[in-house]
Amino acid sequence: MDQRGYGRTTSLDDGLPFDKVDLTQYTMTNLVRDLVCLVYKLDYTQVRCIIGHDFGGMSSAMAALMRPDIFLSTVQMSHPYKPPPPPAFGSDPVKKPVDIQAELAALDPPLKHYKYYNSTPPAASHWDSPSQGLETYLRGYFHLKSGDWAGNANTRPLTSWSGEALRDMPQYYIMPLNETFPEVIQSNMANEDVYKTELWLTPQDLQVYVSEWSRTGFQGALNWYRAQTQSTPQSAKDLFLYAAAWGGRGLRGRGKRRERLLAREDFGGGRGALGAAREAWGSDCGIE
Repeated sequence: MDQRGYGRTTSLDDGLPFDKVDLTQYTMTNLVRDLVCLVYKLDYTQVRCIIGHDFGGMSSAMAALMRPDIFLSTVQMSHPYKPPPPPAFGSDPVKKPVDIQAELAALDPPLKHYKYYNSTPPAASHWDSPSQGLETYLRGYFHLKSGDWAGNANTRPLTSWSGEALRDMPQYYIMPLNETFPEVIQSNMANEDVYKTELWLTPQDLQVYVSEWSRTGFQGALNWYRAQTQSTPQSAKDLFLYAAAWGGRGLRGRGKRRERLLAREDFGGGRGALGAAREAWGSDCGIE
């Protein structure tokens, strides 16, 4: 399926300037709602297993986590399972998040994380118009992310979430601070056999991607990075929605006063978490 922002999906935000895009459309609850609607449109009410690759791995994990009554099991490919962040428990201090961009930028040479780069205003224009041409760019990108690139043979588990630990990751993840993504791909492909990947990605198959991305541009897809790297009121609602509606002890178990605050402040006017859950997970595609 085409995830919203990709391929043949459409949005009221299509063509809007970067700062006018409604990022609330790119939350995990909306993503799961799309999957629920798809299942029902195909005349099913349950899925024995949902399988996702790369960002689809996150999609399949969240689908099974939020709607285990529909998605009975899940498989993630090329993407580790990332559980939802827990709120601080009781009187435990809130952990200060790591400013990974600042840590990477302070290194010598200075670096940056690709997710944060993809969240910036010029990133989509870089992807849309790479100097090497879109076909060469995508061929190089797929090559570097595959087993055909020798640089991927040196991967190992990270020791920590820190700039120092991330600095040796491939440049398609941890980029030179002042380079664009197409520049990173071009420099890493300088001595590579560009035809090696044709064994599993034929020129004809690659043209499908080239023609679609030429038609749509990349901003819709990159909005998912923006939604992940920016802390917005809606992303907080997504967390509280899951914690209150499904969390067992969760926020609900911390006392009635907390639940009343949650309903009033985060979901508006007393609908509460369960009412918001119903809206977010199916009401607009006819699910009761």
